[in-house]
Amino acid sequence: MEREPGSMCKDTVEKPESEDIPARVEAEVVMKAFKPTLLGLPGEVRNRIYEYVIGGHIVYYMGPHGCTVGRACDYDPSSKEQWTRLFSLSLVCHQLNHEAKNLPYTLNTFIFDFAHKRIKDMIKDDKKKFIATISIYFHHDDNFIWVLPQLEQYTGLKTLFDRESRVYKHPILKEFVKKRGLRYVQCEPDFW
Repeated sequence: MEREPGSMCKDTVEKPESEDIPARVEAEVVMKAFKPTLLGLPGEVRNRIYEYVIGGHIVYYMGPHGCTVGRACDYDPSSKEQWTRLFSLSLVCHQLNHEAKNLPYTLNTFIFDFAHKRIKDMIKDDKKKFIATISIYFHHDDNFIWVLPQLEQYTGLKTLFDRESRVYKHPILKEFVKKRGLRYVQCEPDFW
């Protein structure tokens, strides 16, 4: 059976065109709300992005002139990348500052040479708790006697790279590693 134009039937109710506009506007608003942004991603995904962007570097203290920063796979102490660039993401907005401001400390390896002279001065006391990985070159067998008390301040420390493996045989260093539950890695002095 054919219907006449404008006739109404239960299964073919036509909506006036004015009702489609609010639905379309609402759909556009919803679509705009779901545009992909960093803060729109789940926290777990953002954390992986932070690890990739901020982490995986080694930070080498160069004295009062600052630090050099580079990827561990191609580290070159002569490269003058600024330590401060690792904090640039945290300067974007309050949310990113809250999430990322301490990640450069947690996600990177810090190299301390002549550790007893520099380790206490390089990192501000309130940031020491965020450092998870340190690489130290013990120049003398008794060098770690001065260093270990300073390492106690690094409460977040999880991994200690020792670039002079013969020192690990000393019972004081072994006890420190065991007591702190550290992952201890012996490597060659020129490992980095």
